Amino acid sequence: MAGGKETPRQKMIGMMYLVLTALLALNISNAVLEKFAVLNNTLGDLRDESSSVNNKTVDAIQRATSTASSVTEAKRKAAEVRQLTEKVIKDLDDYKKKLSQDHAGQDIPEEILILDTNTAEEKMLSSIDPAFGQNFEKILVEYSTKMKDLTKMTELPKLNKKATDYEEFKNNEHHKTKDFIHFQFEGTPTMAAITTITQLQTEILEVEAMALDTLAKITDAKIVKVDNLIPMIRANSNIVAAGDKYVGDLFVAASSSGLVPEMFRNGQKLNVVEDPKTRLKMAKIEFLASAPSYDAQGMSKQSFTAQIKIKDSTYTEKFEYTVIKPTIKI
Repeated sequence: MAGGKETPRQKMIGMMYLVLTALLALNISNAVLEKFAVLNNTLGDLRDESSSVNNKTVDAIQRATSTASSVTEAKRKAAEVRQLTEKVIKDLDDYKKKLSQDHAGQDIPEEILILDTNTAEEKMLSSIDPAFGQNFEKILVEYSTKMKDLTKMTELPKLNKKATDYEEFKNNEHHKTKDFIHFQFEGTPTMAAITTITQLQTEILEVEAMALDTLAKITDAKIVKVDNLIPMIRANSNIVAAGDKYVGDLFVAASSSGLVPEMFRNGQKLNVVEDPKTRLKMAKIEFLASAPSYDAQGMSKQSFTAQIKIKDSTYTEKFEYTVIKPTIKI
């Protein structure tokens, strides 16, 4: 019902919903209303499964370890997307609750609710309280707008679809001039109206899934997945006199077999090769040391800038070294 990311199960349920809606338009018997009760339960299960999957996506986004500002922003937006979706799902649950009550606010018994043909229509299209139906559509429109603002996605499935938005109804003389509320709820029995709202909840969760996928790509783009970890030591010196201390820093070097980073010294690209012993990608830095001047001790502080580019990230570090003035001994 809501775009190209639907699973086969979702497509099947959407088709069932359209078939039952079409049968309602033909004034089919109460058996159709009973089937809507079954479909509503099935859609409810699908809604809960989709919500659980989206929760896991949010958790995965929050576990991103990068401190890049884009990742931090994506994590914040993912939490906001989940919070916004949960609120809208609850708002629609409140509508379903109100539609399952009579005009006095009392719950309609289930066996009567299934066969009720007018309560939902009277409430959603009420001339006494038109805001009730109007606010329903407003919730859907505002949700889509906020999701576009959060994710910068320009294309999201439309939630407040009129008859002309459906291939099956766009040429139907009886429906094609109706707005969203009239198309969805005019002449619609209460159980079918409740099922319509549950279907919209599944579509909302599909929109959320699309938004979270977009944010997940941002966090994943900043994460380099490594499969090669090597312990290494940066020693002060590899030559130690007997009785002296060997001093060094032990650390882990990591690399990804599937990535070949680009390496530079002062902007000049270096040749990157895989070290046969460690399988780490390395570039040899080799140049003639020189200095324009020296201090009183015959020394000169110099530096160079190294850059490593991996995926969309660039890592830059400045390294200092000391050049000693050469002396001639005869």
